[in-house]
Amino acid sequence: MKKFSLVMAVFMLMITILSSSAMAAELEPIEVGPYPGNDITSQINLDDVNVDAIIQDMIQTHTDSYEMTEEDYIWAQNVIELYNSNESKNFSSTRASFDDNWYKLRYGNLIELTLDLDEGISNSVALDCLNLSRTAEAKNNFSNYQDSAQHFIWNFKMTVSQSKTIARTIGNNHEWGIAMINPMLTYHERMYNQYIQEGYSENEAANKALAKTVFYIPQFKYDTVCIMQASYDFFNGFLE
Repeated sequence: MKKFSLVMAVFMLMITILSSSAMAAELEPIEVGPYPGNDITSQINLDDVNVDAIIQDMIQTHTDSYEMTEEDYIWAQNVIELYNSNESKNFSSTRASFDDNWYKLRYGNLIELTLDLDEGISNSVALDCLNLSRTAEAKNNFSNYQDSAQHFIWNFKMTVSQSKTIARTIGNNHEWGIAMINPMLTYHERMYNQYIQEGYSENEAANKALAKTVFYIPQFKYDTVCIMQASYDFFNGFLE
């Protein structure tokens, strides 16, 4: 009887701890970088399980409610200039502004760099880790798992040269950068067309559209995580 009572007491204690942990987790705010954000979940129609439709709704909600300030523009331009200064060492471009900016977003590096800087990674560390990715060659030893092997080598190099936390943050943002390519291309093109309609020249419209997109990148990630927590269907569909 005493043994049974002891087992029950331990069982009840475990239930209490787990319940307390679950409640604490439920009340904790989402931690996705320093962007404090307002949860836009209530403004998005989650009855529609079409992921593209939800993303369009997210973009439209942001477009309707946000006007870029001079301070926001300067922050975005600093990120773009940092990216350009690093990429100019590796690539050269003769494309027009809109096409050039499209490619910057298309390959994901600008998106992940923006997230890294927003989440407290210094300029030098972010660039060092970005450039380390180009030295993470798996050669022919992992022909069937080339991409996985390169990611493993890159994360190992970042951990050795920086820390586990930095490697994890930058590695995660690399995956976010890939996942966010199409939404950011959509937003960038929408902003470009809007600025053209407002009478800006092609170069001015392209530069303003890219700056506005860069500033939106951390917020879009935050919004996406909020909606993922509210909808498993969106979570599953976004990451497919």
